[in-house]
Amino acid sequence: MGSPTNSAQNGGIVGVSNAVAAGQAEVITIVTSSTPSAVTTQPQTTKINYVIAAGGGGGGSSSGGSAGGGGGGGLKSASCVAVCGATALGAVVIGGGGAVRSNGGVSSFVIGGSTVTSCGGGGGASSYPTNENGTDGASGGGSGGYTNGTSVTAGTGIPGQGNAGASGVTSSTSASAQAGGGGGGAGAGGNGATQPSPTNSNAGSGGAGLDLSPLVGTSAGVCGAFSGGGGGGKRTAPGCAAAGGLGGGGQGALGSNVRSAAAGATNSGGGGGGGGEGPSSQTGGLGGPGVVVIKQPIVCASAPGVWSMQSVYSNVRAGTWTN
Repeated sequence: MGSPTNSAQNGGIVGVSNAVAAGQAEVITIVTSSTPSAVTTQPQTTKINYVIAAGGGGGGSSSGGSAGGGGGGGLKSASCVAVCGATALGAVVIGGGGAVRSNGGVSSFVIGGSTVTSCGGGGGASSYPTNENGTDGASGGGSGGYTNGTSVTAGTGIPGQGNAGASGVTSSTSASAQAGGGGGGAGAGGNGATQPSPTNSNAGSGGAGLDLSPLVGTSAGVCGAFSGGGGGGKRTAPGCAAAGGLGGGGQGALGSNVRSAAAGATNSGGGGGGGGEGPSSQTGGLGGPGVVVIKQPIVCASAPGVWSMQSVYSNVRAGTWTN
């Protein structure tokens, strides 16, 4: 019985001579507000990982007290999501960072005909004389300090996207005891202001975001972390300025003459820091714009069950033979 056409013999096994299938490199696509685009997968991609961070909320401003930090933008992620190779995943929308005391924008993208959406972070509250509550959002904004006896609350979060903000010190009229609460983050709620003595307090730090570098690497967000809450503002020194949360949260102010409120990190969904006051009022930090990150894993080269010795030899020499 003769061999099939285009056959080859390898150690007594006879079959059709097949070529080694080429692999494809890992691809990480980062879509920002300045680079909007649809994403098309590579021909051999069958699964993807993704992260969607919405815009962070802006920190509150202070005109006579201490303002709350902005909440981190809503965060959604998934791994090993089935897709068809060489297919456009659909429109990508990136949420902008929130203005002062305002919520961040929505981020979304389309996969498999369905839209996945993350909501913006809540804005941080200003304090006396406006006496605002922290705004609800994917993560809530923190409330301010020194409300002249007015009851205020921090903003709430959305389960699965973020957490609630925290409260400032509101019971004391001492200038150095007025401090704002931190905004919530995707991984944890904001931290409340503390009052170690009747005449002094520390603003609350922002809630932690999430480190998603195992899903999409470290080239996006802040080394792979997203959606940290902004730190609360402190009216005046002494005391400590509040740190922003992991994942791009902005640091809160420590009096306008000591340290300004910081914006949330760009393309991270971080909330802005809350403003301080003394000797003049201070504006809160802007929220950080959101981002969408899509990772297509590496696909290794493969070989069929039967191949020729010449094919093995040629591919090994060319460095294209699979392990």
